[in-house]
Amino acid sequence: MLKLIKEGKSKEERFEILSAIAKYQLYTLNNAENIKLLGNGNNKE
Repeated sequence: MLKLIKEGKSKEERFEILSAIAKYQLYTLNNAENIKLLGNGNNKE
């Protein structure tokens, strides 16, 4: 966050960046089980 402020990002720009990061993290967490299942499928061969 401090880096974004030092780079001169506006409050709105910081919000958009952090929002995109949060969405990516939620997507990854929500799909972690599916990712694990795919990985287990490859190990059975």
